[in-house]
Amino acid sequence: MNPTDLDELARRASERDPDAFAQLYEEHLDTIYRFVTYKVSHATVGEDLTAEVFLNAWDGIHRYQYREMSFYDWLIRIAHEVTTDYQRGNR
Repeated sequence: MNPTDLDELARRASERDPDAFAQLYEEHLDTIYRFVTYKVSHATVGEDLTAEVFLNAWDGIHRYQYREMSFYDWLIRIAHEVTTDYQRGNR
């Protein structure tokens, strides 16, 4: 999918369009899962945290500003926060 299409989907998703968000989910699921699993070094935990990332993204999608950063970068920021919280809780 080209960046313009992703920008349009992100714009629609920020207006709470579930179909647009579902397409963004499909587009980014594998990348976010790999990022999270790399950070926590456990596949099952990675699956749970990936789900948490996308739940947090859906909950906060109305605050996403598609002109300031790409949706991917926004998701990575959420994923970083989720994995950091997980790691802090498991020390």
